[in-house]
Amino acid sequence: MKYEVPDSCKIKIPKKTKIEKLSAKFLLISHPYPSIEGELLIVKPNKKDKDKKEDCIVIRDFSLRRRIPAKEIESVDKEKDKKDKKKKEESKLACLEVNIEEPINTIEW
Repeated sequence: MKYEVPDSCKIKIPKKTKIEKLSAKFLLISHPYPSIEGELLIVKPNKKDKDKKEDCIVIRDFSLRRRIPAKEIESVDKEKDKKDKKKKEESKLACLEVNIEEPINTIEW
């Protein structure tokens, strides 16, 4: 993976919840905190995450990870501000249609 998964995303589940081993090293386990009665999970645990001391199954829950921002919010806001300033600075005298609420810009006064 490109990014490391923090320890807060690794969930430890007791081995007693394991129901059956499936093909390709997947496990069928009962959900430790079910929202619906009889809820099951199919997981593929990673051997790197397992502790030798503890007797439990460690799985990665990526829904607990915060998203990595794609763009900085400030740069997007700056671009919007520039566009708004350009619209305000444009002269409305050359237009055939004039807005009733704002007939003339502050520059034209």
